[in-house]
Order: sequence, then structure tokens, then C-alpha cells
Amino acid sequence: MFHYISGLPNTDGPKGLKITNGIWSFGGLKVLEYEPIADPRVSSTIHPTVTSSPFDSIVSLGMFYIQKESGYKAGTPDQSHNSPCIVTNFVTGDWSTLPEIKVPDPASRKGAFTNAITSIRNETLDDLYIWWSRPNATFKGQAIVAVADPGPNTGEIVIQWPKLDLTTNPNTEFMTGAFRVYTKTYLKNESNVLVIPAARISGCLAGVGAKLNMWERPYSGKNDDLVAFITKADPADTRALLADPLYREQCNAYNLYSKWFNKKSKHTVEEKLRALPTILYRGTMRRADGGIRCDNQGALGVLDHPANGL
Repeated sequence: MFHYISGLPNTDGPKGLKITNGIWSFGGLKVLEYEPIADPRVSSTIHPTVTSSPFDSIVSLGMFYIQKESGYKAGTPDQSHNSPCIVTNFVTGDWSTLPEIKVPDPASRKGAFTNAITSIRNETLDDLYIWWSRPNATFKGQAIVAVADPGPNTGEIVIQWPKLDLTTNPNTEFMTGAFRVYTKTYLKNESNVLVIPAARISGCLAGVGAKLNMWERPYSGKNDDLVAFITKADPADTRALLADPLYREQCNAYNLYSKWFNKKSKHTVEEKLRALPTILYRGTMRRADGGIRCDNQGALGVLDHPANGL
């Protein structure tokens, strides 16, 4: 990366500006990644929230953990397709073993949950997916700045004349000096710069622990990190999931995404895909023997793994 200095004498050509681990290139495009210092005092989560900056944005992600896949007999242990979910607890920084999801007696639930559970019991359990959902895991995301043509055609850094202030104390015979240099950047050609929002996850805010809701109450982002689902559709297939009557009925009971799943909703699947706040993706799960059953397949990547020391 290079910058040009305006206002200083004998400025001859570009000056090198070294930023350690901040710039990387691909396809002729140089990218500067902005990485503010994490402040552990801001949050108690294991991956601390950074201090606020113009490059920060709030990101909501949906995750799922499959206890039993369709086509496998319910209740038959199988570490690959039918086993308890051992998942990352981002709050404690360790693995959490979630309880086995079992279909309760409809009479033990109230309101819309009774109807939802009755609909589940009318299906063959072996043909259904049994899974936990993080419907709204909230993180803080950082942007990256991509510059197509670094240099004077894109922008410059203006540096004011340095200023040195000296003060003396005759009683202590002590002198204090303050050297100040003020800088300002300005952009000449906006078309050369692209800001990619939320390209990097920098902190956990909510919905990332192990507080459970198994068809017991309407979803609350404050009290519920994970909610139980039993569906015909594979949670990895978002389009099929949104069209699944079992999923829609349970979303109604949980009052989850209520704008899109209430009975009066006339939104098409395409409209829901564009407007839903989260699209579910698979989270990391561990097997009982310590091996990894499946890796995170979404934006969190390696962060969704306590062994990485987060």
C-alpha cells in the first residue's frame, strides 16, 4: 500500500506505508482489512465485542444442529445420523451437550403448541428431521475496505505541519514536550473503493449460549438461545423448510418470524427468502467420542469450535 503526503516540502513520489497483516491481494485487487482492538471489558462472551466504530454492524445469523436425520429410526444411537447434539456454547467457551428432543404429550403444552405437537405426532417420526435451531444468533461484524487503484487517483493523506510544544517548570527544573501531527484522509474517486460490510465476525452479542426452549413458550431473544423443531424438510434446504407445514406451524407457536408465518400471510417463498432476518446454516457438532460430527458451514467458520481457544 502507498500513500501520498500533501503540504510537506521535498515530497518526491509515494511513501511506503507498512501495515502488518492488514493488506492482502487477489486478482489484482488490494484489500485493507480494518481490525480494531478488541476490548474484553465490553462483553463477557468468549469472543469479546469490539469497541464501536463506523465499520461495525450488527449481524443476525441462524444456525441448526440436527439430532436425527430423516430416514433413520428414532431412538437408535448413531453418532453420524442420530445422536445428542454437542455444540459450541459461545458464552462459556466450551462444548454443551443438549438434551434429547422428544415429542411431548400435547396435553402438556398450551395454546398453539398443542396443535403443533399434535401435527408432529400424526407423522411417522422416522421420516422427520429432529433438530435444534439458533434462530437469531447476534454478532458484531466488521467491514473490509477494497481499493482497486491505491494511490493519488483514489485519495490522499494530508498531514499538517508538525507542531512541538514545550513547557518548563523552574521549581522542579523539569521540561515537558508534546509533538503533534494531525492527519486527514480524503477520497477523490469513490468508484475505486468498495466497503464490504460484516465480512468479519468480531464479537458475540446475544442468542449464542445454551438456554433452551422445547415447545414451552413463545420465543424470546433474551431467554432462548436454542429452540426445538421437528420437520419434514431438511433444515439445510431453506426453500423446502419455508414451505414445510410442520415448520410453519411450529414457527407460529413460537411466534418466530411471525410476520412471515402467521396464517394470514400471503408472502411467497421467494419473498420470505429475501426478507427473513436469518437463513439457517449448519453449526459445528461434536460426537460423544470426541470427534467432530460436522463442521460449521457458514459465516462463523473456525470460530464455532471451542478447541480453537476462543
